[in-house]
Amino acid sequence: MRILHSSDWHLGKTLDGYSRIEEQEKFLEFFVEKSREIQPDIIIIAGDIFDTSNPSAIAEKMFYDVLTNISSNTSSLIVIIPGNHDSPKRLASAKLLARTHGIIIYENNDDKIDTGMYKSSEVLSCNDGVIKVKVNGKIANIMALPYISEARLNENVQDLFDSEEENARSFQTKFEALVGKKEKFFNTDEYNIIIAHLFTTRARLSEDEIGYSIGGAYAVDASAFPKSADYIALGHIHKKQCISGVDKRAYYCGSPIHYNKTEVKTAKKVILQVDIQEDKSIDLTEINVPIYKKIEIWNAESIEDAIKMSEEKSDESSFVYINIKTDRIISNEEIRQIKSNKKDIIEIRPIMSIENIISTSENMLEKSEMEKFTEFYKEKNGAEPTKNIIDRYMDIISYEDEENI
Repeated sequence: MRILHSSDWHLGKTLDGYSRIEEQEKFLEFFVEKSREIQPDIIIIAGDIFDTSNPSAIAEKMFYDVLTNISSNTSSLIVIIPGNHDSPKRLASAKLLARTHGIIIYENNDDKIDTGMYKSSEVLSCNDGVIKVKVNGKIANIMALPYISEARLNENVQDLFDSEEENARSFQTKFEALVGKKEKFFNTDEYNIIIAHLFTTRARLSEDEIGYSIGGAYAVDASAFPKSADYIALGHIHKKQCISGVDKRAYYCGSPIHYNKTEVKTAKKVILQVDIQEDKSIDLTEINVPIYKKIEIWNAESIEDAIKMSEEKSDESSFVYINIKTDRIISNEEIRQIKSNKKDIIEIRPIMSIENIISTSENMLEKSEMEKFTEFYKEKNGAEPTKNIIDRYMDIISYEDEENI
């Protein structure tokens, strides 16, 4: 059985106010083309389709268009679950229409999925949300686990215990019970697949970080996944990785686009092609997703160096964060020059030496209010304040002092 696994599209997401729509459209075109080439039996989208529970009309249109295009170019069964960024009800509102395109959209883990034909695939049964499907003559049992928070387990475990560790253990116990109920509908003579949007304790958030919870839910230890599962398709973490402790059967595919500067260290973005053989062994192929627009962090040794870098890289298509070592404040004119040279500069951050900061602070303490204001005005406006402006400022200061007595 061949599976194409993707997740965490975050359609509509911006980068500090900068649109990513063009990049997202290019990825979706790429995804449709790869689906057409590969012709998987099942396409899995493991949550966080949108970046917000109330997506824009453009984001929704992109989503519906890509599903229509995949359906037109493949005979694949498409299975979708909501993530923590999605509105389950809103996402599932199109499920009746989606059926004619061979698409199953879950809202909750215990959904009653109607039996019958879904384009060229057939849902044979549904028990406690676990569906038995016939796809291209092969039988698979699919356990779908949309994002599960404490609230979705109908209990706020955080209110029950004093310690984070006890809360996490309680969440783990409830999750294991939930999965245990569903596992009995797996059959070792058929293909058994789990789709889940969650954070596991053995997952790494980035190259540097690991944690106990993310996105508002406690982590689930990978030991909770049943041994009878042949493949576990995970969403929620933006870094592609195999989860240890489950015999190399559980994978995060990661997000297809670098969505913030902390992801820059993860140079490669992928979707996963998974081939489950008759003996249940897995062949996994990483399909590299092109980087349509880089996120870069520039480290300049001086203000002059930053200006030079912005000139030399003016034609590059990238979002840029600049760290500038400096012993003085960067003027407005210098900032304007850097930004006019290079488009899509997200942030210019001065890195001042401790000695300079201490010196500046001590120097400012010795100055009068008028001297402080004059220096501030010159820095902001590039000119000396007039006598009228200084007098007006001093009047305001005096008035505030009187009010505070």
